[in-house]
Amino acid sequence: METTTHIDDWKRAAQLQTAERRTLEIIAAGARLADVRERLCSAIDAQAPDVRSSVLLMDPDGKRLWPTAGQRVPKEWRSAITPMPIGLRMSSCGTAAFRKERVINSDIASDPLWSGSPAEQYREIALRNGLRAT
Repeated sequence: METTTHIDDWKRAAQLQTAERRTLEIIAAGARLADVRERLCSAIDAQAPDVRSSVLLMDPDGKRLWPTAGQRVPKEWRSAITPMPIGLRMSSCGTAAFRKERVINSDIASDPLWSGSPAEQYREIALRNGLRAT
């Protein structure tokens, strides 16, 4: 069993190195930033079937986040967070941008960052679309 785990880890590492190399190649070739972000999300998503990565960028006034990449993110969720207000208890992304630090949730259904208004509305949409942790 341990040998299989090591082989799986090796394969995953090789896939990540390949994705990194291809991403650097398209950057060197002058790819658009939007294409680079999509490639990065695809590389992350390929590591696990239940992962859905996305990239959100802050607008110039620092008040909202806008989804810019992440093809596997459900359309209803993307629509609901376009734009995502930045602030405390504004789900994971809005709170992380407000605090200027990483925020990790193990359970969207019970995390306090996803409760109260308007975060609770985001929680309902996230759960309805199969999003469980961030």
